[in-house]
Amino acid sequence: MFTHPTLKVVFRKDRVNSRNEAPLYLQFTLDRKVNRLSLNMYVPLKSMESTRGGVRLAEKGKHKIPNAKETNFFLDKLIQRAKKIILYLQNNDEAITFSKFKDAFLGVRNDDFFEFHSKVVQLREEQDYSTRTIQGYWKEFRRLKEFRNQIYLSDIDHKFLDEYSAHLKKVKKNDVNTIWKSLCYIRLMMHEAMHELIDRTPFSSYKLKYVDKQRNHLSYQELGELYRLYESHTLKSSWQNVLQYFLFSCYTGLDYGDIITLKYSDFSYENGRFFIDRCRAKNGYHYIVPVTDKATALIDLEGFNDKSEELVFRVISNQRTNSYLKEIMTIVNIQKTITYHTARHTFGKLSLNLSIPKEVVQKMMGHQTIEMTSNHAKALKQYVYT
Repeated sequence: MFTHPTLKVVFRKDRVNSRNEAPLYLQFTLDRKVNRLSLNMYVPLKSMESTRGGVRLAEKGKHKIPNAKETNFFLDKLIQRAKKIILYLQNNDEAITFSKFKDAFLGVRNDDFFEFHSKVVQLREEQDYSTRTIQGYWKEFRRLKEFRNQIYLSDIDHKFLDEYSAHLKKVKKNDVNTIWKSLCYIRLMMHEAMHELIDRTPFSSYKLKYVDKQRNHLSYQELGELYRLYESHTLKSSWQNVLQYFLFSCYTGLDYGDIITLKYSDFSYENGRFFIDRCRAKNGYHYIVPVTDKATALIDLEGFNDKSEELVFRVISNQRTNSYLKEIMTIVNIQKTITYHTARHTFGKLSLNLSIPKEVVQKMMGHQTIEMTSNHAKALKQYVYT
């Protein structure tokens, strides 16, 4: 004769977090022995109502929270699934133990996170995602693996995210937005896992923190000072090289991924003016941008058709580039935090200051779709400036 366990959803009041949220567990009681299985969910303590069948969220009254009805429905479905597992074990004449129940209950969720990452990346590569995007996934993969060598999808809950955030802040010395980016990577993987492996992710109730910082850009005067420094040829060759392609990006809006892959075949010549006509390395969006006189003077475009497959610049790593830029800024006494991406902000800001329509600047910077870019192709050539 089988002994049937009692199943219900409970919370742990002793583990309430700083937001006054309590974690939910599936409680499995068999022969008066209680075991609990984390559901990777935190809910506001004041919104919970205890019933004979377990905890539910208030759907009415002042303690009602958004999605309470949907959450209760989800919890009911979990209980139903748990009961089906018990019934399956019973029908197969297997002794019902918490260990067997846990293995069966987590069987659809206990995949290795890092193995799942590899599957997602492989699919992204088959879908022709950009190299930079794929590299970004692997960068976050390595950072997460440094934190914990073995992670299952079922491990990722509010507590895990809090601990990883603290690790990035205290050990890696990351700022709020860098931590946000790392958590977005985990959110992406968990969202992908929902298609086949898990029912819910902790991000449905976990708030990511992002600070909208003011982005530095160079003024006309500062850009002029840097251009004169470049023309003076007083810098050592490695710094001169970095300043060359940094200035080119200031005048064209190309980011690091675009500049590192820029070839002479990306240039066209029409009505006495050079244009860069290509797709962004980051997102594949098509853009057309005029090459101003100052930008043209930075490179040798004579006979560009004959060297079409050559790279225009000798670009070093982004980290070393930013290090050199920091040193260069001290020479001209520019007291701003300047990175290579500042060039792109500079182009956008100065273009708008020249009264170039916002939608035209967006197309030049490759921010929108190919269709929208095509619609503004003629407008681009009407607003060329030097």
